[in-house]
Amino acid sequence: METKSTGAVPMPSYDDFEPFCTWRREEGSETLSVHLPEFKRDELKVQISNHGFLKISGERPTGAMKRSRFYREFKIPTDCNSNEIHAKFMGGILYISMPKYATSVTKEAQPAKVNQDSKPKTSQDQVTNKPAITEAIKKIESSKNVTNNEFQPQFSALRLKRFAQMAMGLSMVVAMGSVLNAYFVYKYCVPSS
Repeated sequence: METKSTGAVPMPSYDDFEPFCTWRREEGSETLSVHLPEFKRDELKVQISNHGFLKISGERPTGAMKRSRFYREFKIPTDCNSNEIHAKFMGGILYISMPKYATSVTKEAQPAKVNQDSKPKTSQDQVTNKPAITEAIKKIESSKNVTNNEFQPQFSALRLKRFAQMAMGLSMVVAMGSVLNAYFVYKYCVPSS
């Protein structure tokens, strides 16, 4: 009896493995290091899903019909800016850097420049002015000889100003509540003559 050859290419066998991963958390970013010895850059894939997951996969040949592969998925930390994530493969290690969002640095922390023709911006404009925040962060990062103590008084003054604004707002809410309470007591609880 004769057997017919279908011409199908035999499927390779896969050796699935889980690579060694380490996290390094710093003040401005988090870095994931994935140890992948014997892999090449073109054998790796790094993707970011719309649902906030970082997907890392890779596949490489190990023999005639054998391949080694892995797949890892990590939740991107909520304080990290997913638009700024970048990867670098060096020395058998895949480094994925996840910068954190800028925190509470506004133009209020820096001296305001006022032109004679223009009026100074309001505090609401300063809080929502994202390019100014980014520029302030770049200036802070670029000053190499500045210590944290030099910025301490500015940030303390900023916190004090915000606290005063919150206290003023809270006192206004309490005052309005008291006025409304007095009105309803007078209107509905005082017997009419």
